[in-house]
Amino acid sequence: MIYSKPKTILLLLLASVSVLAVMALGVYSTDCILNKKKESLKPHIPTDIGLACTLDSIINNQTALDPEKMGIAIYDLTADTLLYSLNNDTPYVPASTVKILTAMMAFHNWNTDHKFRSKLLIDSTRFIGDHLNGNLILDLAADPAFPEAELFADSIKRLGINSIQGKLKYRLAVTDTLTADITTLPRDFPYYRRPLLFRGEKHVKEAFHNAFRKAGISIEGDTIDDNPTTTLIAYQSPLRSIIAHMLTFSSNRLAEAIQYNLARELAQKHGSHINKHNVNAWYIDSILKYNGKDKETVIIYDGSGLSPSNQLTPHFLTWLLREAWKDKTLRDNLIHESLATPNHPGRRGSVRRRMHDPRFTGKVFCKTGTMPSHGITTLCGYIHSDSGHWYAFTILNNDSPQQDSRDLQDAICLRVIDRPRMK
Repeated sequence: MIYSKPKTILLLLLASVSVLAVMALGVYSTDCILNKKKESLKPHIPTDIGLACTLDSIINNQTALDPEKMGIAIYDLTADTLLYSLNNDTPYVPASTVKILTAMMAFHNWNTDHKFRSKLLIDSTRFIGDHLNGNLILDLAADPAFPEAELFADSIKRLGINSIQGKLKYRLAVTDTLTADITTLPRDFPYYRRPLLFRGEKHVKEAFHNAFRKAGISIEGDTIDDNPTTTLIAYQSPLRSIIAHMLTFSSNRLAEAIQYNLARELAQKHGSHINKHNVNAWYIDSILKYNGKDKETVIIYDGSGLSPSNQLTPHFLTWLLREAWKDKTLRDNLIHESLATPNHPGRRGSVRRRMHDPRFTGKVFCKTGTMPSHGITTLCGYIHSDSGHWYAFTILNNDSPQQDSRDLQDAICLRVIDRPRMK
């Protein structure tokens, strides 16, 4: 076929205009157009074509990872717009990123200044030498971070008390034993990992009796009439410190105990139909009032993320981070106290073995999640880019090699950090 000269010129002009248009949209690589793997990705509608193409290229270049087994959402909090998503409404096992919800529930039910307070009381002030003639009362809160029983026993010893002519009495906020959800493998939450005050009434009493005996304090056990009490020792655990340790170091024992406490207290406030197994669903529905189209796929059985049966979408987790961001008190706590952040001497936590590049420092605040036996590696949190914008992000890798997943997640975070300010 022979083309006329005017038609040839027109085709060249149209091609030039197309190239200029693509360049104007910020497409820095043709990988997102030509790479055949792109066909396997579920469609998304990016607002930043340049970022989308770069992230698609990063994903497609990871030969060990299947794009169908990962879900991603990146939301520009500053511009209030979704920047990028991949399999956004597909449910994945979230692992420990569930702890973000546990923290939100805790701060909502109590507040950031809440403290779990325990006391050691005496109902007598009659001392004869190093003998206390009265009852010793242990008033123990449902404190997930309560230390070993030896703390109180040693404190009494330092007061000069060697024997108690009375009984050791207990006021326990928790009397039953904390158990993991039935969908959690027993080896992932063994009995000895549970906080002291959540191991059951019998064990708690034995622990304190043994601690007193070890400290050389004898308890005669004679019946002494109850009298007005006096606080001998007070101990408190700030909720914000508990949450910080839970998120930074991904403590399953703290997360499970907090969720247990929440279910117990919310049942007292809102009805006995609330329990440890449905408290997450109740909170999402009744307090957060989540109505996303993926609502039916949101399944959370525990507070720690240990259950391999948990299911969350990138959309829901990113929405959750957006909701937390709207609350300045909660936002400040997550950014300045609780979430792990790379290269920070006290808060590297679960990212201490990754993100060593100095460009991550002060830029990423995140919660990790891993289940090596299930090939699950997850990451979510906030990014403060060099442009000044803040982002909420979620990256969920399932049934994938752990190190390759981490490398991908870190590469995505670094690309968002470097994202230029859009004009």
